[in-house]
Amino acid sequence: MIVRNHTKLLFSILILLGSCRGVYAFAANTHKALTENATLSSHTSAYLKNSVGIKQGLAFRVTLDQSILPAGERIPTAQFEERILPELPSNPCTILDFLGAGAHLEDIPLPWARHHFHAPIANKGTLNILGE
Repeated sequence: MIVRNHTKLLFSILILLGSCRGVYAFAANTHKALTENATLSSHTSAYLKNSVGIKQGLAFRVTLDQSILPAGERIPTAQFEERILPELPSNPCTILDFLGAGAHLEDIPLPWARHHFHAPIANKGTLNILGE
């Protein structure tokens, strides 16, 4: 009787696994594209021009220069040069390029990607829920 139940269970599992379809995830640059398109579709450029006083809006060029930061607040040089700078089309780059690069970097594993997930019901990141 037990063997018969195990056989039924195994047969059911095989049927379920055989009927599953593949799933599709977003492509690697989706977060970057979503951020850039959302920014272009928003009032961000107008806000920068009218409220912040940056007349070029999203086309304003920013330079990443760690030398202006206190030594304890800088990104480690190797990480800055090997991970962050290659994501930018140039340095200086536009605010839009900077936002897109930041969105893409959030999806690259460790350290940022592990903090990137959100539990909307609890309004917390998953690491907060897990107590990490």
